[in-house]
Amino acid sequence: MNNKQAAKKLLELKELDQQYRSEWITGGPEIRLLQEEIDKKNLIELLSIVESIGWPTIPKVGEEAAYAAILIAQHSRDIDTSVKLLEMAKKLFDEDKSNIDGKRLANWIDAMNMQRGIPQIYGQYFLDRGEGYEIYEIEKPEELAKRREEMGLETLEERLHRVLSEYPPEHKITILKSYKRIFGKEFKK
Repeated sequence: MNNKQAAKKLLELKELDQQYRSEWITGGPEIRLLQEEIDKKNLIELLSIVESIGWPTIPKVGEEAAYAAILIAQHSRDIDTSVKLLEMAKKLFDEDKSNIDGKRLANWIDAMNMQRGIPQIYGQYFLDRGEGYEIYEIEKPEELAKRREEMGLETLEERLHRVLSEYPPEHKITILKSYKRIFGKEFKK
């Protein structure tokens, strides 16, 4: 398989990856089961691509196909394999920032940390623990701004302004409480 064929395949897999995700909340358990089967097959295809061309970087397959590879790995239920792929992608990013989109890599890193029950690095995710959404735990929150900047992310404060304008009022309260718990201060609106 060459890079062009890999790019084409990844874009096809991305469509499958997204096929039922928008229906997860309202679709019930059968939708999740369908998507999980797709995710398993997609991971097998991704591993075949990686075996052929290495990790599909932006220079190899283009931005959208490289993003598709991240989504497929991130959505895999095979945590061990996903973490191995993540380590491969992180190494390529460290070698040359143009290999991997930093924002998408940050999302993947934080998603994997959440799945493993460890604090996120970049503060990308919120979690509903039954009382409303809150910021998922963050490793060394005092260093968060620097880490987010290194990945090309907006500041957490900018992200929170946007999120707070989009979420229902009951979630705003729990998000603001979690901010205060993590950072030890009130969020300035």
